[in-house]
Amino acid sequence: MRYLSLLFVATLLVGCAGSQHTDDLPEGVSDREAPMRAQTVIVSADTNADAAYKAAAAVLQEEGYALSNTDLELRSLTTERKSAEWNGSFLALPAHRLSVSATGDPTHIRLNGAYFEGSVQNEIQKYGKSTSPQRLAWAKLITVADAVAERVNGDLSFEK
Repeated sequence: MRYLSLLFVATLLVGCAGSQHTDDLPEGVSDREAPMRAQTVIVSADTNADAAYKAAAAVLQEEGYALSNTDLELRSLTTERKSAEWNGSFLALPAHRLSVSATGDPTHIRLNGAYFEGSVQNEIQKYGKSTSPQRLAWAKLITVADAVAERVNGDLSFEK
């Protein structure tokens, strides 16, 4: 009985942490290199910071985000809170907001964000099962970052 209890607890802990790979990513996109608990996706851009900032803003608008706080001088922006998306009675994507900043030479575009569970705001990070609100928000962040990377001919990397 003691062995079964220990086995059950170990299985529960492993299951709650989630897998290293995120489901629901576009074909050809992977986050296997991202460490668990990564919070920021970095796009190394093959362009200057101003063009990278404008490209990221354009991708966000094409993805249906409204821009709320934008600063052309600092090349940073935050989107409005985007409503949750449902797939029947299942949550397909929690309410969330994304932030973007473009800096440096070479240019790096940093994307991160927050998702909401009721009135509670949480940092988007790579954690949890693929069907959890946390991981669904992470998948959306990766999807947007990949679209930005395609636009600026860039590569993705990840940061905790």
